[in-house]
Amino acid sequence: MRREEYMAHLIKLAEENVCHGVLEEPRGFFDSITLTGDGNLVRGNPDVFRNGEQFPVRLTHMTMAARTLESDLTTAAAETSVQLAGLRLIFHDQYYMAPVFTPLPIFHNVVNGGAAPISRAQSSWRFSRPFILSARDTMNVAVALEEDPGATARRVAVSFTGIGMLSRRPYFLESDASVGDLNQVILPTDNFRTDGAEPVIITDMAINCSALLNDPDTDLGDVRMVRVQVRQVGNGTNADWFTGPIGVTPPLPQCPAALLGMLTGRCIVHEFPGDGLLWEPGEGLSVEMAELPGSTRDAAGIRMAIGFFGFVSVT
Repeated sequence: MRREEYMAHLIKLAEENVCHGVLEEPRGFFDSITLTGDGNLVRGNPDVFRNGEQFPVRLTHMTMAARTLESDLTTAAAETSVQLAGLRLIFHDQYYMAPVFTPLPIFHNVVNGGAAPISRAQSSWRFSRPFILSARDTMNVAVALEEDPGATARRVAVSFTGIGMLSRRPYFLESDASVGDLNQVILPTDNFRTDGAEPVIITDMAINCSALLNDPDTDLGDVRMVRVQVRQVGNGTNADWFTGPIGVTPPLPQCPAALLGMLTGRCIVHEFPGDGLLWEPGEGLSVEMAELPGSTRDAAGIRMAIGFFGFVSVT
């Protein structure tokens, strides 16, 4: 079912009052994998890429990007390092796409490029299944930076776009904050709250990381600097959207914002054919990465971020 048809279906169900409590919310599962440079296979944490909820999750996209820092957490990483890595996925004891390690760029099958000042600083995500922000609901959005910006700060903004379920008028909900250190910042939730007139069907989300506020002329901004976590407060599941690495110190519950650039951004985007992958409760997949033969470099171990995104269906 196309996204536009699904939106019309939601409106029809609401008008006829036959929803029976069915709702769908975005979900994402992400991990960071460090390649050691010796060509050895590295496995992602199997407990990350697993449906830990009591409802099925349908995955529609896989995204990948290089982290901003190498494994020593001080050396800047090049985005082009994604060309050095190979990936294979194991789902129900079967390989997807193939049993060989496939170069990350070749998975890319979605056009998500934009103008450099925009795509460099912003990730945009068009939800496969729009979700309903009920009257007087709000969004709890937490952001943090990957690197300390030093004496200045960066402005991090998150927005949601949608349409009114009854009026069909457009809605644009945005909140931002200046982030000057590595601490988590909760964006003002009142900017995401609906006014109570009607429920809103949310269709898109965008994350923007500005240039350094004291040097906007030479710095273009970098969305790879941002991590984000989202939770709908009110009539939704009230659960975090993104599940990340387990046993990491300090814990990093926020998803790298670069992985959310499925509409506009800087990541490799693979859209699963057909209806995607369906995870029943407890199901998941295994991720394996390795540096491709012939890859040489002098830097520390490169870190790759990989994520799987879709929606949970609550019945």
